[in-house]
Amino acid sequence: MPENPTPKIKVAKPKDKVIKPYTKEEVSRMLAVCDKDYESNAKFLGSRNRAIALVFLDAGVRLSELTGMKMHDVNTSNGNIRVMGKERNERKVG
Repeated sequence: MPENPTPKIKVAKPKDKVIKPYTKEEVSRMLAVCDKDYESNAKFLGSRNRAIALVFLDAGVRLSELTGMKMHDVNTSNGNIRVMGKERNERKVG
């Protein structure tokens, strides 16, 4: 084969994934499940799950950021949460 044909091959670039936001109804249903846990005598579980859902929805953190959070990362006086993002970059959300 006298000529390399690979430079002429065009590779299709994958399209960016579009993230569809939750509707108000979907958010209400998620929180209703947490409230049902709370009312069913699983007060800790319901409170924890509601807090997790609200942090995801309101602050837009990633799962890896949420699982890495510690109590000292939460600043209740100004309503901020310090999260360690990708490549150990620190940012504040709230």
